[in-house]
Amino acid sequence: MLDWFFQTPTPLLILLSALAAVYGWFHTTRNHRKISRSQHTFNALMSITLSKDWFDHINRVRPYVKDMTCPDLDSVDNEELYDSYRTILNTYEALAAGVRLGDISEDLFKASEKTVLIKFYGSVEEYIRKRRQKEGHETYHEHIEWLINRWKRNPPSMFRRFVEDLHGRPLPKGDHWKFFFWRLFLLSVICSAIFGIVYLLMQGI
Repeated sequence: MLDWFFQTPTPLLILLSALAAVYGWFHTTRNHRKISRSQHTFNALMSITLSKDWFDHINRVRPYVKDMTCPDLDSVDNEELYDSYRTILNTYEALAAGVRLGDISEDLFKASEKTVLIKFYGSVEEYIRKRRQKEGHETYHEHIEWLINRWKRNPPSMFRRFVEDLHGRPLPKGDHWKFFFWRLFLLSVICSAIFGIVYLLMQGI
C-alpha cells in the first residue's frame, strides 16, 4: 500500500484532504457554538446579577437562605418576600432549562452560581414540594431540581460529560450510551466507505 501511495499519491491525498477539511469544519463549528453559548450565558448572567432589582430580591431572602428556612409565602404579610422568591425561582428555572437544552453554558453558569443556587434551593425545596402537591403539577420548577441533582446528588461521570460535550448539551441518564453507540456506528460506516474507496483506488478503478 505504501508503494502504491508513493506511486500514485494524488487520489489518496485528495481523499485525506477532504477528510481533513470535514474534520476542520466540524471542529470549527463546534468551537464556534461553544464560544457563542458562553458569550450568551455571560451576557445573561451580567444583565441579571448586576441589576438593582436582583440585588434587592437576593438581600430580602438572604437571612432565610442563611438559616436554611423558608417563610410562609402564602401569607398576605409576606407579599414582598413572595415576590422575591418567585422572581429568583423563575429566573433560576429559566437558566436551568437553558442548561438542559444546551442554550446556556453549564460550566460558566456553574462557576458563577453553583453555591448560591444550591443553598437557595435547599431552603425552598420543601416549599416547592408542597406547591406541587397542592397544585398537582409535578413539573413545577423541575429544571432547577434536575440541575441540583446533576451538580450535587448524582453528578455525571467523566465519560458521560465527554459524550455530552460532543452532543453539545446534557443528555438524560442512560441516553449518553445510545448517543455514543450511534456516533460509533456512523463512524464505522464512514470508515468502511473510506476503506472501500481506498481499496478501489488501489485496484486502479
